[in-house]
Amino acid sequence: MRYHHPRLHPSGKTGVRLVVIGTAIFLAALLAPLAVVLPTVREDSLSERFLAPGELVVEVEEPGRHILWHDFIGIHEGRSHNHDPAIPDGFEITITDGDGRELDFWTSGAATTVTIGNTSRRGIGSVEIETPKTVQITVTGDAPERVLSFSRARLAETMRRSLLAFGIAFPIGIAGLVLVVVGILKFTRPPHPRAGEQVPGYEKEGV
Repeated sequence: MRYHHPRLHPSGKTGVRLVVIGTAIFLAALLAPLAVVLPTVREDSLSERFLAPGELVVEVEEPGRHILWHDFIGIHEGRSHNHDPAIPDGFEITITDGDGRELDFWTSGAATTVTIGNTSRRGIGSVEIETPKTVQITVTGDAPERVLSFSRARLAETMRRSLLAFGIAFPIGIAGLVLVVVGILKFTRPPHPRAGEQVPGYEKEGV
């Protein structure tokens, strides 16, 4: 007497389901941190860039700390550039609001270097903007031309969200892998029928 199983046995079906579910959970855990990275990339694409010496007028819609950056590596207006991270000596920077009032521009603690995509930038200084308003940035001086950018400071927020995302994604990803392993074991190790026992999913054939 011999056995054959023309259709997948119940244990194998359960194993396939576990593999599919575990794989989906694992992939979701891998992709979840992108929800943190993508807003940062989007913020980089929305930052206001300009050539200095020169000026930039921007409508600040979101109050908070904003940073003036030196984009020392990147592409601006179709041209690539690669400079020293430090801005040239001789630049004088003034930031005013729409009424011409000068805003406090703090250079201490702003020299943070970040790289997003093909752009590397170092902070020059920061300004605290309490309400939505028009801001004008004026850079003067006899110095080589550089690309500057202006955007809201999001480093602390991004780090907090990154830690939270990875903290949640790690155990979920491990759980997904466990389900995959259990599913594979169930699929590859079906129950073996004993003499005289009919197992669902198997069919008997006469000798």
